[in-house]
Amino acid sequence: METLTKRLQDIKKDKERNIIVGLLGKGNKNSKILEDFYRVIKRSSIRNPRYQFILLTDIPNVYQSFELPDNMELFRTLNLNTILPLCDLALTDSHSDAWLDCTFAQIPVLKYSPKDMINITPMKLEQQIEYALQNKTTLTQKAKELCDFFERKNREINKIADMLIERAERNRYNSCRLRPHTY
Repeated sequence: METLTKRLQDIKKDKERNIIVGLLGKGNKNSKILEDFYRVIKRSSIRNPRYQFILLTDIPNVYQSFELPDNMELFRTLNLNTILPLCDLALTDSHSDAWLDCTFAQIPVLKYSPKDMINITPMKLEQQIEYALQNKTTLTQKAKELCDFFERKNREINKIADMLIERAERNRYNSCRLRPHTY
C-alpha cells in the first residue's frame, strides 16, 4: 500500500498524467461483464499512456486472463482514504457506495451499470474520461452542493424528530398525571 501511494505521488507530479481509480465489483458480481469492461479499459490505457488506471475489485480471478499494460494495475480493494486524494477521476459500478467518498475527496465520478459496461467502447470511455477531466471543477462542485443539500436536510429531519420525541414524552408524562386511578 505504501509503495502504491508513493508511486501515485510520483505520477501526480507529472501534470500531463491523470490517475483514474476504478472502484468496481461491489454492485456487479458478474465477473464476465467486469472482465469485458476491464478489456475496454485496457484498450483505452494502451491508447492513452497519460492515464494511470488503478482498478480495485474484490472479485477473484477477474483479471488473470490477460496481461496488463504498464499504466494499468489491479488490486484488491484498498483503503480509499490514502489513495483518493491522489486521483483525478473515479470509475464506479452503479451500486458503489464510493461515490460519497469520492465527492468528499473532490474527485468526479463516472458510474457504470452492468448494461453500461456491456455497451461501452474504448472510444466512448475515452470521451467520457476527457469530458470529466475537463469539467472536473464543475462536476465536483455540483456533487459537493448535492452532499451539502442532503446534510442540511438531514439536520432538519433530526430537529423535527427531536421535537416529535420531546412532544411524545411530554404527552406521555401529562397523560400519566391526569389519568384517574380506578380501583
